[in-house]
Amino acid sequence: MIIDTCVWIEHFKQQVPVVARLCKSGRAVVHADVLGEVMLGCGDEREEVVAELRLLPRLDRPAPPLIESLVERHAIACKRIGWVDAVILCTAVAEKSHPTVLTFDRKLLREAIRLGVAFAA
Repeated sequence: MIIDTCVWIEHFKQQVPVVARLCKSGRAVVHADVLGEVMLGCGDEREEVVAELRLLPRLDRPAPPLIESLVERHAIACKRIGWVDAVILCTAVAEKSHPTVLTFDRKLLREAIRLGVAFAA
């Protein structure tokens, strides 16, 4: 389960029960780009949050040519999502373990549903 940056931010403000369950069951993974976004954030607990995320299994992004191919093949362009969101989608589509994506972002969720990689609780 790839958990999007916005979900992690909310979880560390006020615990999100589904995230707590996924972490406890060992189903949560941190995507390298999500970790990077969290690392760029600020706040009193930033270092603690980053340290906790580093304890989770990590998914790296696919090779750039594969990402480019998936963006074209799955018509991810012009969907009003950012590059990191596109990379997360491509990772979910390409990864052998078939992770799903948990997000609170409506545009990313719409695309995750369309591609069949949205988390359903």
